[in-house]
This record gives sequence, C-alpha cells and structure tokens, in this order.
Amino acid sequence: ENGDERGRIENYIKGDYSYVKQEANGRVNYETFTDYNAAKLITVMHTEEKIFIAENYPRQDVTEDTNEFIYSSKRNEQYAHLGIYQFLGREKVNGRKCIVVSLTDKNKEGLDVTNYYIDIETGYILKQEDIKDGNVKFTMINEYYEGVVTEDIVKYNEEKFADYEKVND
Repeated sequence: ENGDERGRIENYIKGDYSYVKQEANGRVNYETFTDYNAAKLITVMHTEEKIFIAENYPRQDVTEDTNEFIYSSKRNEQYAHLGIYQFLGREKVNGRKCIVVSLTDKNKEGLDVTNYYIDIETGYILKQEDIKDGNVKFTMINEYYEGVVTEDIVKYNEEKFADYEKVND
C-alpha cells in the first residue's frame, strides 16, 4: 500500500463469542471481546491502558444494519447535503471480488474521502482507505474468521490485563 499509515482489523467469530483486534503501524491499539450469551462487550484500549466494560450488550450480527459502510450512509442521511457517494468500480482484495465505493463528507477541516472495498459475496468491508489531498493517508485491511479459532482466543482473560484501569461504559 502507498499510504502513510497502515492498519489491520482481524475479526474472529466462534459460536456466541467474537474477538476483534485492531493494529496500526505494527502496534495493537485495541481488542474487543464479546460474549453474546452474557450480553457483555469488553474493549481493551492498549494505548490508554484502560478496559471498558459494557453490560447488557445486544447481539449484533454482521448485517446491513451493522456494516460500517451502510451504517455510515444511514447516519449521513440526516446530513444528505454533506455526504456524496460514488461507485468507483470493481477490484479484487485478497483474491475476493469487491465493489469500490467512495464517500466524500464535509467536516470543519474540509473534505473527508474514504474508499470502501466491499466484498460482493459477503457484504463485509475488506479494505478502507482514508484519503487527504488526493493521497492515501491510511489503509485499513479487514480480515474475517468464522469458526476457525479456539474459544481461548475469543474469550476474555482478565489476568492478561491486570495492570489496566477498568472503566464501565
């Protein structure tokens, strides 16, 4: 990639558990552990050394309602005059056929442009590029793994983060 910064999100799903790890420039920024049976979401923010715990967390399957691009577009309906969506074409990401959609949005500093590479088969966002002044400034690659991990990976282990501050949402 030619961006100034790179990131990667790994999404692991096993039964009623999910685990997400987000890295940027080779460093893990955060991890989330979700136990849908217990309705609990735990976010470990490594950069702040804090743990955020959300109780009564509803199950959120990956659907159009939780897909980041769809969420962004629905959120922006109230600001329809600000967001512009454009179909950029088709491209492969990691061998998967994707459509590429660009979102241009106004903010205080100017325009935000984000390109989303959406897997045609699953609807998952496989790649996201943030563009500033015509150049890719940040690239995020999303990977999804369903049922291929053991529960010890997707379950939260409090002992691993004993030095972190706990904060309830």
